[in-house]
Amino acid sequence: MNGLTKLAFTKQAGRTRLDDLYQQGSLRVMFPRASGCDMIEAVIATTSGGLVGGDQLEVDVSVGRCAQAMVTTQAAEKVYRSVGPDTCVAVNLRLERGGWLEWMPQETIIFDGARLRRRITLNVENGARALAGEIVAFGRSGRGERLTNGLLHDEWRVMTDGRLVWADNLHLDGDIASKMNASAGFQGCNGMATFVYAASDAHRWLECSRQMIHDDAMFTGVTCIDDVLVARWLGNDVAVVRNEYKKFREGFRSMVGGFPATSPRIWNS
Repeated sequence: MNGLTKLAFTKQAGRTRLDDLYQQGSLRVMFPRASGCDMIEAVIATTSGGLVGGDQLEVDVSVGRCAQAMVTTQAAEKVYRSVGPDTCVAVNLRLERGGWLEWMPQETIIFDGARLRRRITLNVENGARALAGEIVAFGRSGRGERLTNGLLHDEWRVMTDGRLVWADNLHLDGDIASKMNASAGFQGCNGMATFVYAASDAHRWLECSRQMIHDDAMFTGVTCIDDVLVARWLGNDVAVVRNEYKKFREGFRSMVGGFPATSPRIWNS
């Protein structure tokens, strides 16, 4: 199964508008008209109900000069067990000067035996600001399942004006159970969230961001590298990880952008 969607937003007559939309295969985009929404919101849906080995998905989002947009997903994305082929996902995010983008999909659930290769590339022009994040569930915790084997290769690439400023790879392969349980690994945790803020003022918000994270039941951290602020959560309860990530994201967008401390309405449905 293949899926491709391309979204482009521009600012016209003082408002952000959808400038281009292309959707193919199993990916579809909806634009809910929620009352009180502070910016245009796009919701991506995978019509197949989950991803299997051999699937290839690509999402391309472009935000023009001074435009503002939020992109999320309809539900948690399930990656099913594979008998061999990899599931490949590519996310490409681009912002022009003055643009604001929030890439905030709901969590990805990695079934035991799944094989996922995902690459998120974020290219920000000087003067643009991007908030991006991902939540990963290592197995179906509701069924007591843990991720013990398969493949998870998760890449982040953040560029400013085409120059690479931050790269991050998570690679789990083969005997994943030992890595997940290792004291120098994931210490038995089954949920992780990553938040990335890419902008020239990233360093300004480092100490404030650290004060916003105060859950002693999880492993957490915030750092700033060049023009990229990165926050991470690692915990034993995926629902708690999701909730703490959500609260941080809401507070951060309010603090940095002056927007209401809210999440996409579909996150609560």
